[in-house]
Amino acid sequence: MRRAAAAPALFAVFWALRTRNFALGDSAHLIQAVTYFGIRFGYRATYNEPLEILTHTVLFRFAHDLFGASVETVYAAASCAAGVAVVMILARLFVRGAVPRERALAGLVPTLSAGVFAIYFGSVEHYCLVGLLMIAAIAATHRYLARGGSILPAALAAGGAVSFHVLGGWLLPPLFAAPFLGSRRQRRTRDLLVAAAGVGLPVLATIALLTALGVPLASIRDTHLGRMKFVFLLDPTYRYFQFSMFSAAHLEAAVNELLLTSFPGLAAIAYLALAHPRAVRLRGDRFALFLAALAVSFQVFALTWNPDLGPANDWDLFAVVGYGYALLGGWLLARSSVPWPALRYAVVPIAAVGLLVSASFVVWNHSTAVEVDSGHARAHLLAGNDAVRRGDLASAAEHYSEAVRLDPGNAIAHRNLGETLRRLGRREEAIRELRQSLRLDPAGPFAAKARRSLEALGAAPP
Repeated sequence: MRRAAAAPALFAVFWALRTRNFALGDSAHLIQAVTYFGIRFGYRATYNEPLEILTHTVLFRFAHDLFGASVETVYAAASCAAGVAVVMILARLFVRGAVPRERALAGLVPTLSAGVFAIYFGSVEHYCLVGLLMIAAIAATHRYLARGGSILPAALAAGGAVSFHVLGGWLLPPLFAAPFLGSRRQRRTRDLLVAAAGVGLPVLATIALLTALGVPLASIRDTHLGRMKFVFLLDPTYRYFQFSMFSAAHLEAAVNELLLTSFPGLAAIAYLALAHPRAVRLRGDRFALFLAALAVSFQVFALTWNPDLGPANDWDLFAVVGYGYALLGGWLLARSSVPWPALRYAVVPIAAVGLLVSASFVVWNHSTAVEVDSGHARAHLLAGNDAVRRGDLASAAEHYSEAVRLDPGNAIAHRNLGETLRRLGRREEAIRELRQSLRLDPAGPFAAKARRSLEALGAAPP
């Protein structure tokens, strides 16, 4: 019952904090692209964020057809739901790992106050589903390391994360290190093979799906991954060059990224290292070592990925570094032997500052809310053209009608709707639309066609 009540409450919190500034990151581009492909084709398949974009376009088309929902609403609903699932998974993880259990709150609160959660869940971006799968893979790895079960669930979740977004690939180094932490030597080779198979299955299934949808594997050369360059391999002649690997500008961008996404985790680690170094039990805690490897992997990613997608520009992509530090810091707090009163007094300010940092992002986001032109009308106009070519005049009329509703001043939409209605035998409606097309654009490229259609209907121009 508690979980049943908590889920809607959490969803409401994420919904209240959802993104309203659609000029952030790739939000404007995504709103327009998902609208266009969702309405015109029903889906978008590409090796750039393959299943993430595909899922969002399919969800949008479904919700748009049923409820008239916008891309912004569908994205926010999907990411809020993903955020609820993430919180539930993390709560279960900390309750299982903390001894005694009430200390779970000491680890969970700082973890959830990290900026990464304010950035990913409730946004119009393509990181919420891959983020959920990454958290699921991390939780499944804990089960493998703590209980000696199979590594397959963790590998399948990690492979799914990679299939949703290449960003999930930075989870793979610590995943393949896990058998060296949790397996006996005689099981290690088997676990590594199982992990490789588990990661490979979703990836191969995704390649097969995209191939069936007409996306050639060779197109991966034109993706972010195909064009990727590491910072330390760049020179000033590269068109996206901004700073060198060891420059002050790169350091400033990295520090800003850490403060925005990872402060609570870093503060928890610093508190334990400085005030209670002997209270941290790393020996025997294989999951803590896994989280340390995770933090290192994510930090290497943030420091070395090419600067056209670097912390100074695409900081929401690089917020994944927050997962590593937030989880490691929270886990060490929950598992430490620091006396409860001292731990409580440390957790409150850490979480408070973390929430303030997150709140500053949310407040700035809301106070600078920016709407974008979704391109709904153009998408419906082109979808109507596609339907006409297929001979599906009824669907074409629906799309053109929606284009006219969204953009009443679009002369071409009125003309196309009028011509389609004429072919459907709906004379009076056709005359009305064709005349409106001529009123809006009496000398445009389609004006002569509109006049001929009116003549065929025995009606005079306006």
